[in-house]
Amino acid sequence: ILLEVLHDYPDWSLELIGTMVPSAKLLSLGDRLTLIPPERNYDAFISLLRSRNWSIGICPLIQNKFNRFKANNKWIEYSYCNIASIASNLDPYRYGSPDDCLLLCDSLEQWNLSLRQLISSKDSVDRLITNSQQVIRNRYSNKALSNQVLALINSLVGVC
Repeated sequence: ILLEVLHDYPDWSLELIGTMVPSAKLLSLGDRLTLIPPERNYDAFISLLRSRNWSIGICPLIQNKFNRFKANNKWIEYSYCNIASIASNLDPYRYGSPDDCLLLCDSLEQWNLSLRQLISSKDSVDRLITNSQQVIRNRYSNKALSNQVLALINSLVGVC
């Protein structure tokens, strides 16, 4: 789907950060594919991600036991860096991220439509980013996390 969509949008390119080895098909993108080495320092990674000025980030996962226990960190990182997200409709994203904060996909057709929607609509990108950042402020601020820990402690104390 990436190749098909990028074929139709020749001004767009694909960047990969990390250790992923691209397939021969992805390598066929030539200079429209940029491979960026992994950044092990988290703060430096976030700076690198922000510096790339991506408008769309993808969170593709396959359905398996390992991925079922992942968190929605990639969506949070993308949102923090002003990147709209498209993700597989699996537990980390389905349960950890509200519907109006990212596009969830169950099929290749949905991935295709989601990519095309965001490529052709800056308003859609901006809306997803704004919604995501508001949810993150509400759920993951120091105050919100402190309240979650306090509620957990109170529930455990009440059980004893």
